[in-house]
Amino acid sequence: MLFLAAVGLASAGVIPVAPIVGHVATQYHAQDELGQYSYGYAGGPSAKDEIKTADGITRGGE
Repeated sequence: MLFLAAVGLASAGVIPVAPIVGHVATQYHAQDELGQYSYGYAGGPSAKDEIKTADGITRGGE
């Protein structure tokens, strides 16, 4: 039955296609009572990872 429906659509000039799936994005964040943290994200054309340690040094952030 589905095949016949697809043939009917194709003969009518309409071809069914798969849906477009959007980009996948992720993010995270963690922090403790000493003020240390880490966070990051990725998705699309952007990505970032950053950490700050108890001694105040921040790494990443590019």
